[in-house]
Amino acid sequence: MTAFSVLSFVSTPATHHALVKGSRTVALRAIPDYADMASSFFNGMRVPSSLIAGSAFGAMFALSGSSQEYPRKHKWMTETYILYHVFSLLSVILSLNVIVVSTATANGFLLLGSHSIPAKSCHDFMMQVCPYEFTFTRWSFFMSLFAFLNSVTTRAILEFDLLRPDRKRARTFLVSAMLAMKLHLWSFLTSYATDGIKLLNLWEMTVTAFRLYLAKSSQTVTGILSIAALAIAAVSGIVLASRPLFSPNRFSRKESEP
Repeated sequence: MTAFSVLSFVSTPATHHALVKGSRTVALRAIPDYADMASSFFNGMRVPSSLIAGSAFGAMFALSGSSQEYPRKHKWMTETYILYHVFSLLSVILSLNVIVVSTATANGFLLLGSHSIPAKSCHDFMMQVCPYEFTFTRWSFFMSLFAFLNSVTTRAILEFDLLRPDRKRARTFLVSAMLAMKLHLWSFLTSYATDGIKLLNLWEMTVTAFRLYLAKSSQTVTGILSIAALAIAAVSGIVLASRPLFSPNRFSRKESEP
């Protein structure tokens, strides 16, 4: 073929349309499907959160029938008992938040299809498309994990009666072992980084998560009510922690009753 025939072939409308379509296809293929990666991320968060939620939900009611015995035993038994149920409740709430938000976000990516937003990584993509879902899900998962570990520690103290003075060594062993594991996980999560992005900066993540939560919840009536309910729960918890949980006079009156 001569040079003139080649130019004539390229200049035809059908050939020009095919070349343009092919270049667009190559360009689209060059952009990674970050929506599929984000969907896989949220789907992966649901499995461990479901395990934590199921275990914490069952543990929350495990010692409910023995609550009247603890105030009469040892000095810190009542406080440990209440901490156990508080940590279990926090694990359930935070894990359910991860499950619901992750499921809704993953289904949203599935229904809306692929996104062609330019981004350096999947992390940048999710910070552009779903910053609240991404940040709040990760924060809730890490907090539910550490709350669950704390509930396991307090449950072991209650189950084996480690608050007794003669079991001080066993109590020290348990608390030290659980603390070592939590610090190891914390160290790994805070030091692990990919492309300069740290997996966990707890203080920064907490501030960002609550800032996004307030901004998103203030847009709807139910969201505003959730903010009010959260504030009431926080104030109630502070008041509960600042005063004696069980008055000695209260139990002396109960014991004196026939």
